[in-house]
Amino acid sequence: MTVEGRDEIIRQLQDLADELGRSPTLQDLKDSDESPSVYQVLRCFDSWNEAKEAARLKTYNKVGRDEMYTDAELIELLQDLDERVDGPVTRGDVDGSGDVPSRMAFRRHFGSWNQAKEAAGIEADTKHNQSYSDEELLAKLQELAEETDGPLTSSKLDDAEGYPSLATYVRRFGSWSEAVKKAGLGKDSAHPSNF
Repeated sequence: MTVEGRDEIIRQLQDLADELGRSPTLQDLKDSDESPSVYQVLRCFDSWNEAKEAARLKTYNKVGRDEMYTDAELIELLQDLDERVDGPVTRGDVDGSGDVPSRMAFRRHFGSWNQAKEAAGIEADTKHNQSYSDEELLAKLQELAEETDGPLTSSKLDDAEGYPSLATYVRRFGSWSEAVKKAGLGKDSAHPSNF
């Protein structure tokens, strides 16, 4: 595409950002009648983020490790995603979205997924608000171990719906390894590289 074509796409992206009052997402681009198509953008630029960088717009790195977000930016992104999904936003919605940082960014900033949702004024997941006895927590770990293949890891717990949070186990048992040990699931299940 010509330089003029690239310049026109950059101008249209900047106009869209001005209209929205923020850096546009791919979904914003798809929803806009005044903007170029995703196809046109990707014919001119190697990636969506490259197009946004050329337009001097903020990019959001899904990995989130190399890019820092303020609490306010994360809250805004979470609220925006919550408005686009049916029902309260879930961890799966964040994982499936290409325009917000990973849920680990929310956890690092706010301490937990539920604390991030609460900061954004979104109803927290009720499963984490339950009170469990030590025996119930250990039984839930054993149940999860039976449902998943291979060693039980904290990542598997984090990905599972309907289970207490990792923070609950660490708070109650002192560490993930200790919780796995008390559940009788062996040393292999709590390998440090799985944290």
